[in-house]
Amino acid sequence: MLSHQTAGSPRRGRAVGDVLAPVLIFVAAFVVRLLPVLRGGGLRYYGRYDDGVYYTAAEALGFGHLPYRDFVMLHPPGSTLLLLPFTLLGRLTSDPVGMTVARLSFMALGGVSAVLVYTIARGWGRGRGVFAGLIYAASAAAAYSEQATFLEPIGSVLTLAAVLVLCRRADRRATRLEIVCGALLGLSCTVKIWYAGIAAALVLVLLLRREPRAAARVTAAAVVTTAVVVLPFLIAAPGRMWTMVVADQFDRTGARAPLVGRISSIVGTKAVLAGRSPALVHAVAVVLVLLVIVAVVACLPDREAWLPVGLLVSATAILLASPAYFRHYGVLLTAPIALVVPIGLGRLGAQIPRPMVRRGLVTLAAVAVAASGLRVAASRTGDAFPGGRFAAAAPAGCIAADDPAALIQMDRLSADFRAGCAVPVDVTGASYGAPAPRAENGAFHAWLMGHLLQ
Repeated sequence: MLSHQTAGSPRRGRAVGDVLAPVLIFVAAFVVRLLPVLRGGGLRYYGRYDDGVYYTAAEALGFGHLPYRDFVMLHPPGSTLLLLPFTLLGRLTSDPVGMTVARLSFMALGGVSAVLVYTIARGWGRGRGVFAGLIYAASAAAAYSEQATFLEPIGSVLTLAAVLVLCRRADRRATRLEIVCGALLGLSCTVKIWYAGIAAALVLVLLLRREPRAAARVTAAAVVTTAVVVLPFLIAAPGRMWTMVVADQFDRTGARAPLVGRISSIVGTKAVLAGRSPALVHAVAVVLVLLVIVAVVACLPDREAWLPVGLLVSATAILLASPAYFRHYGVLLTAPIALVVPIGLGRLGAQIPRPMVRRGLVTLAAVAVAASGLRVAASRTGDAFPGGRFAAAAPAGCIAADDPAALIQMDRLSADFRAGCAVPVDVTGASYGAPAPRAENGAFHAWLMGHLLQ
């Protein structure tokens, strides 16, 4: 009996670990995203412009206004459809409640992405899976993006789910899973056109691995899924949708960032080492980039690791080529880095002959990841917004604002739509596509003043 229990205990320990690890990773990711908001402006914080735009777009659709045809929307309609339930909740309760629940849900979505990263990397060993999940959970770029209703958290979770499906294919179910993978990638393309480049990179990896049939099935499923979601809106406003979603994106040059600034934001040194000298911030960023490059090279002999590498290469190309860069864009690279680094460096570490050296390097890496997560969790984000006082002081009737987030926190957004008021969903977006920069665009200034002073 004793020997039976002893033999069974490792199996039970592994089973408990397989359940406990993803739970702890999810909790860690959620807490790292939630605490800076609670320490800063609170769950009803103000200051992330796009956050309010996407919620308002869903509210507008709920009142029968179509994106592109009736209002400015600079991205495909996927996020608008996803946020609809939250705006319906807001009508039943209040606009701030709907937005708050949406923000909390996106923080949870970040936790799901961290668990997906763990599960994918778990195929190379539990230790690498845990490291990968915790790197994602502690990432400053991912935490910032997943505190709000941005597009990237949706695209990230869909892309990671697609990669997990590809990694878990079995011969008798391969066809079905490849179709599921393509459908997930197609849905990611309905959120932001960047994800079309990532989907294409994954298909290219399948071709490089000499899996043409799999590549064809994934591509076909992705195209069909994208078409099902996008075509109704494209038919309603073909020219305007193309202009807003595709053409205007190349005009977004107002937020250019130097290459070194983008890199330090993406790898998190800009946030984690905030207050330190720029030279130190950039130097640590360069060291981290070199480690990532080494990890990529180490992954190349492993055909299964080509999928994470493909994600990394495509996301890097997209972020460096983008005419504009904002802080929340960095999450696009977080998952690929979190996957490639433990897989690649783990392969190299396994070749170190001295166990003490290996354990020391693992301990050092664990301390660095934990310190980063604690630093991100201890930060503050967002500004408190006195929505209640503003609402009490505001007159009856339509309220005009240049940021719809103000209407949300005043609980006037759904009321304005219900009353038939003019509510520009994306005031800033209305300036794109003009020959003159926004600061010199007289027509835009006249339109905006007319709206605010109506």
